[in-house]
Amino acid sequence: MLRLRRYTSVGRRSAARDLHSLPSAELRNRFLQFFEDQGHRVVPSASLVPPGGDHSLLFVNAGMVPFKQAFLGIDGGAEARGYSRATSAQRCVRAGGKHNDLDQVGLTRRHHTMFEMLGNFSFGDYFKEQAIAMCWCFLTQELRLPIDRLHVTVLKSDQEARRLWKQIAGLPDHKILELDENENFWAMGDSGPCGPCSEVFWDLGDHIADPDERFLELWNLVFMQFFRNEGETEMASVEARVNAFAAAELDVTTVQLPREEAERSGAICNFGDKYGDVVRVVRIGGGGDVAEGGAAEAPVSSEFCGGTHVKNVKGIFPFALVSEGSVAAGTRRVEAVAGQAGARFLQAKAQTLSEVADQLSTTPAKVVERVTKMQKQMKQLESRAQALGDVLATLPSTPLVSGPIDGPISVPQVELHALDLPGGGEFSKVLKRRSEFLAEQGSPNSVLLVLLGSQVACIANAEAEVHADKLLQQVVKPLGGRGAVRDLRVRGLKQATQFAAELLLGMGEIAHVRSPYTPRRNEEEDVDTEDWTEADRFEAAKACFDVGEYLRVHHMLSHSDSWPENGDGDALRCPTQKTRFLAYYALYLAGEKAKEEMDLEMNVTGSSKEVARNLHRQGTNPHLKELYLALSAAYQQNSLDGFGLYLYAVVLKRLGYSTSTGSTQAQSSTPISMKTRHHVDFAEEQKRQQLHDSNASNSDRTNKSEPGGATTLTFDVTTRFILIESIRRYPWNWSAWVELAAHSPFMSSEEEVILAASCPWMFQLFQAHVLLDQQQNDAARALLTSLEEQFPQSTYLLAQQALASYHIRDFDQSQEQFERLAAQDPHRMENMDVYSNVLYVKEDKTGLSQLAHRALKVEKYRPETCCIVGNYYSIKNKHDRAIIYFHRALKLDPNFLSAWTLIGHEYIEMKNTSAAIEAYRHAIDLNVRDYRAWYGLGQAYEILNMFLYSIYYYRKSVAIRPYDARMWCALGGCYEKLNKVDEALACFHRAVNNQDREGIASYHLGRLYAGRGRQHEAAKYYLMHLGLRSAPESLLQDQDERFLLAGSAQNSEDRREVLVLPGGSGGNIRVDTPQALAAILFLANYYKQLGQFSEATIFCNRLLDMQGPEKEEAKALLREMHSLEATRMQFATTGGN
Repeated sequence: MLRLRRYTSVGRRSAARDLHSLPSAELRNRFLQFFEDQGHRVVPSASLVPPGGDHSLLFVNAGMVPFKQAFLGIDGGAEARGYSRATSAQRCVRAGGKHNDLDQVGLTRRHHTMFEMLGNFSFGDYFKEQAIAMCWCFLTQELRLPIDRLHVTVLKSDQEARRLWKQIAGLPDHKILELDENENFWAMGDSGPCGPCSEVFWDLGDHIADPDERFLELWNLVFMQFFRNEGETEMASVEARVNAFAAAELDVTTVQLPREEAERSGAICNFGDKYGDVVRVVRIGGGGDVAEGGAAEAPVSSEFCGGTHVKNVKGIFPFALVSEGSVAAGTRRVEAVAGQAGARFLQAKAQTLSEVADQLSTTPAKVVERVTKMQKQMKQLESRAQALGDVLATLPSTPLVSGPIDGPISVPQVELHALDLPGGGEFSKVLKRRSEFLAEQGSPNSVLLVLLGSQVACIANAEAEVHADKLLQQVVKPLGGRGAVRDLRVRGLKQATQFAAELLLGMGEIAHVRSPYTPRRNEEEDVDTEDWTEADRFEAAKACFDVGEYLRVHHMLSHSDSWPENGDGDALRCPTQKTRFLAYYALYLAGEKAKEEMDLEMNVTGSSKEVARNLHRQGTNPHLKELYLALSAAYQQNSLDGFGLYLYAVVLKRLGYSTSTGSTQAQSSTPISMKTRHHVDFAEEQKRQQLHDSNASNSDRTNKSEPGGATTLTFDVTTRFILIESIRRYPWNWSAWVELAAHSPFMSSEEEVILAASCPWMFQLFQAHVLLDQQQNDAARALLTSLEEQFPQSTYLLAQQALASYHIRDFDQSQEQFERLAAQDPHRMENMDVYSNVLYVKEDKTGLSQLAHRALKVEKYRPETCCIVGNYYSIKNKHDRAIIYFHRALKLDPNFLSAWTLIGHEYIEMKNTSAAIEAYRHAIDLNVRDYRAWYGLGQAYEILNMFLYSIYYYRKSVAIRPYDARMWCALGGCYEKLNKVDEALACFHRAVNNQDREGIASYHLGRLYAGRGRQHEAAKYYLMHLGLRSAPESLLQDQDERFLLAGSAQNSEDRREVLVLPGGSGGNIRVDTPQALAAILFLANYYKQLGQFSEATIFCNRLLDMQGPEKEEAKALLREMHSLEATRMQFATTGGN
């Protein structure tokens, strides 16, 4: 275990403080004291003029400058300097030079000309492990900085540093960022000491939108483990020396010698104790025997070696260095070719140089001169472009739009500006200066859209009380939506296009800002214009696609000159991704069209029995196999974009595959949550891990056969993973989200992070969609309500709210929302079948009739219209006509779930249980979470007196809808019929706890308790059934327990305390059902037995208005009570005398 001196904080350390409130003097003293405690020598700051006659610098510009001789190893070592560890607070001047950020002076608050650098240095003492430990200890224990606000960067290839940060600091992976050498490799020049570095950053908070300002660099750990020589010059020198020796044709000899004797001869031993007592010495050049000592001519090379060598060095001529392969501590490893391979390499190099010279219109001898001249010209052009950007940054401009905005944040005045910069390049400074200029000109809240070639960059200014990041998201959100509509439309994704367009329309006024700037074409469209033939071909194919000629589309796009004729994987290349997608998507739709035609022929031909038998049968898409082979090959070549991945996942799902190789894998059972996590790019890591796991578990199998017969190295990737990757690459394709929800709504937290990071509001829409499907209606309504702030005019959100209200049985609210939806979009048919269900439940025959007539006028042959008309005939008790229309809906769309369920309901009404069961089973096959189908199956088997089956299906519906009282009532009724009264009571109690609006559960509880002789409990629930008692179930249970504990001797006054009737004559007591009449009769008898004749009389009088046996029983009770009352009064009079 790593140990540090005085690792824990001592009493003089203070509590955690903000870095801004820590005085610089205190920070300096605590830093120096800390490292002095760790055995470092505190070295005073050197003068600003470099010490030791160092003429390479004008001023000291870094804390390590005074220690340059120590790092170079020319100061005499630790004995001469007196220490191997040092710490200092060095005063520095930022006076230009490499890595000094002179151009940042004045632009940020932390870049100054004069500054002070704190540092700790090790000269051959400790290295990475202790350096990281000391850094972390000082920040988290000495300064008490919160760990959750610290982030670390390391060099990609420095996995040792990454491991140490995880081991010592316990940092998770998402807080250790891997960067390339441009960011995390320290070198002051082209030669000299160098090495990877690791930086520690302080997160100032997400209220700062600019990442350059949000993350403050606190510490830079430089691990100088390498030493660079003069680069290409040094390599050329090595190459020339080797070729000189090779040209001398020196012999290579070997001899076996005792190790000590070999060492005395001067042979080089690189691996120390690895050798045995007798070693093999290899000599190049030199005469005589090695054992004879110095009498022989000195060899060019003599070393311990057991490898294979040439007999003469002329065998390696010519020798050519190829590259610098890897770097180790103090050593540089190069790769070379020799002999015939070297000759071929030099010939190819000369050929390449000749081709480059031709391209530059010069001779090979003048290539360097020409390239140098071109580089100078490029620098001049970059300088001019930068100057132009500086001018553009300060040009006055008129905002494209100005005014208040409302939404998640409300700002009284926001300005939207545009800036068109020529070409690409690095214009971050221009953007920042432009943003600052706008703020100086009186635009504290502004959003700047910058057009850089084919790209659009955005930057926001905001006042202190306004969150700049949220302001930017709210203003520029329509840009992504409008581009999505175009992208989806050009690829023929009609449903996704409609969704994106309606969502864009629902954003309100902010989505309709017109800009005088012409939208830039994306890179793919620019490629299209390079070949007008292919562009014309695509437009012709798209025209055929729009009229449904899908096979023509596939033929046009897949038989162009751009598609190679051979059958290998290269044939998958086509001019653009969108062309390939349209070709394959058209083939997929052609197969779906053929499948529908086969289904139609099966359902309309033959006898009526055959039609009924074939109604649920569906054909298969004949092109799925061809699509699978093509798309899987493209996927293995990593040549699919987000749209191609979506189509690949759809094909896999239609084939019944859960993985890209056709196997089945278990799905995660973690439900989607509302958690907000740090953004982690998990996709590549997950793919890498799957490949690693596949290789580990199948180490003896490196190849597997593909359906087409080709044998390739592959690994299983789940269909869900492909869908998630598709969404990550293009999050505005709503069809991909819907496929993901249908495939598996359960996913890991890492997958949630990917989806949320791809597009937050699309992920929220997806969550609402899944929550509705999972019957988590309250959570869905809350999420939809929050989204209404961002999409105030969205008809989609209004429809989803209406569905949520319907599912929680708030029919009044649902009807009001559907009416608003119909008023905004009178010709909309989507979800209108649910509206007809609402009207059916409310028994609004007039409203349902009007809806049916309107639907027939809008679109007669549409599944929703057929279901609406079917509901209309059902409410008029014309169940045979209703079934005809529901079957018509299924002919139009065999997968229309609502039609199957409604057919089952109609057959239940007609007592045709076998047909109802078949219809409900088809509905469950389409959606296993359709609680109405499970409930209908329970009803059907209950009619058949198969109560065990009913209980099974009712429990399925209860699992999906645990807060629906109807499910619990049905389940309790089956338990009662099986004489399981305790289970029935438990179910009815659950129903009462979940808003038993119809009073079914309270009636059954009263009846069951009365049957058990528990009259008091029965009376309470009968009162609830009649609406005379609305206390929650928990309160009733508490009162039950208090009553039972009091015993049978409890007086009537205590009982009246529990069962007090509301005032009135009893005229508001319901008598609309036989259950209500039974409850009234029971309560009349109950109050009569208690001697509360006035209450009993109220119930009896209510029964006198009815016809039937209850009226006669009420009269008998009244006569009995009158008799008892007369007897009581007579007894009281006699007793008084």
